[in-house]
Amino acid sequence: MHFDPPQDFARAIAAELRKAKIFSSVIYADELQMPAADLIVRGTIHSTQWNRTLTTYLLGPLGPTLWFLGLPMGNTTTTLMMEVTLIPANTHTRNPVWSFSMDFQEKLLDSPYYGWEDAVLSYPLALQDALRLAIADLLEITQENPQFWTSLGETP
Repeated sequence: MHFDPPQDFARAIAAELRKAKIFSSVIYADELQMPAADLIVRGTIHSTQWNRTLTTYLLGPLGPTLWFLGLPMGNTTTTLMMEVTLIPANTHTRNPVWSFSMDFQEKLLDSPYYGWEDAVLSYPLALQDALRLAIADLLEITQENPQFWTSLGETP
């Protein structure tokens, strides 16, 4: 499996926005194949850091035997820092009308019996959790401020 954060995260953002039904349609597009659109969602990835540490409990080569008795092998820390902005497509200024910063960090214990696979899946879960907050923020802004859409020349 190949991990390509710019592509994978952009597709995930489009899927989550589509699922939230905030907009009449959501299309994933790259810079080269930009279809006609009213709004553009852009993201900037600041960090995708993944660290795994293993411990042998200061027992050298005998330490891993403790792993099979159920003691943790170590831990995995996943960090995701990203910013998502919404800009009107029809203006030349490209000033964002909305932005949201995501900062996620999760630390999991690893063992042959638990957590080993979960650590690898931490990025999709991190992005999904962060996007839920971003979409909730966007929904709140649009519901509290009906002029949000008219200022963009849109109707909800």
